[in-house]
Amino acid sequence: MNKILLSIVSLIIVFLSLSCDDKYSSKDPSVETMNSGTMTVAIDASISNVLDTALKLYGLVYPNVKLDVQKVESRKAMSLLLSGNSRAVVIARDYLKDEDSLMKLYKVEKHKKMEVAIDALVFFTNRDFPIDTLNDEQLRKILTQKDVKFSNFYKNLNFEPEFVTNTVNSSEWANLNSLVAKGNKIQKNVTQLQGVDSIKNYVLKNKNSIGISYLSQLAKDPNFKNLRISFVNDTGKYEPPQIVHQAFVVQERYPYILSYWAYLLEDRMNLPYWFASFLGKEAKIQQYFKDIGIVPAFAKIVIIKED
Repeated sequence: MNKILLSIVSLIIVFLSLSCDDKYSSKDPSVETMNSGTMTVAIDASISNVLDTALKLYGLVYPNVKLDVQKVESRKAMSLLLSGNSRAVVIARDYLKDEDSLMKLYKVEKHKKMEVAIDALVFFTNRDFPIDTLNDEQLRKILTQKDVKFSNFYKNLNFEPEFVTNTVNSSEWANLNSLVAKGNKIQKNVTQLQGVDSIKNYVLKNKNSIGISYLSQLAKDPNFKNLRISFVNDTGKYEPPQIVHQAFVVQERYPYILSYWAYLLEDRMNLPYWFASFLGKEAKIQQYFKDIGIVPAFAKIVIIKED
C-alpha cells in the first residue's frame, strides 16, 4: 500500500460552551434547561459505535440530563422523529425519497438539522484481493445493469466479486443508492447482513467479496484495504483514484462523501438543540472524529504534505 501523502494536522474549533452553573440546571429531570432534563434520542445503529464516545462525554459533562439513547436502523430513527417519539435523531444520511414525499403530502416542514461529522461510503476487501481500484461509472453500471459484470472491465479477474453491506433499512443501503447508484435501481444481488461487524467478518471469511460500509469503521482496521475510486467531479474534472483517507474527503477528491446529521423535532433553542450543538461543536468530540479517521464538521482543517 502506498504511503498516505496528505494528513489532517490541526484543528481550530470555536464553541460557545454551555454553562454548568446551577442557575442553568436542575437535578429534577422533569425540569428542562439548556443542560438538564430528560430527552430521547435515536442514533443510527450504523454509526452508534462511533458516537458512543461522544455520548459518554456528553453524560460526563451534563450529568443532570437523563438521556434515553435508542440505537436503531436509520429508517426506524427517522420514523421515530416523524412520529414525534424522538426529539432528536443522529443519522448518516439525508431524507429518503419516500420520507420527503410523505412530509410534503402531510405538509410537514423539513426539520432543523446540524452537521456533526463528515464520513465516506467505502468499498473494502481482504488485503490480498486482486484489484486495488475501481471507477465510479463502471461501479454504477455493475450495480444497476444486469448484463454488466466486473469481467467487462477487469479481464484478468477470474471470478465475479460479491457485494455485501448492511440491511435495506440501514443508512449504508440508502447511501449506496443515492451516492453510487444515483437513484437508479440496484439490479445486482447484494448480500445484506445485520451490522458492520457481520459485514467485516463475512469479508474476512469470503475473499471474493467486497464489503460496503463507512470510512469510520475501516480507517484504523489493518485487516482490510479500501478500494480507491476514480470519478468525474461536479465540474467535469477527472479525479484519479486516491488513497481512501480523510485528507481527500476534506478536499472532495473522493466520490462518496456523506454527513452525520442531527435532526431536531423542534426548531428552537431547547435541550435537543444544545445536545446537537455539543456533538457538532465540542472541541474534544471533533478532535476525536479527526483521530479515528473522519472529518470534523466544525473545524478549520490544515493539510500539509508528508515527507
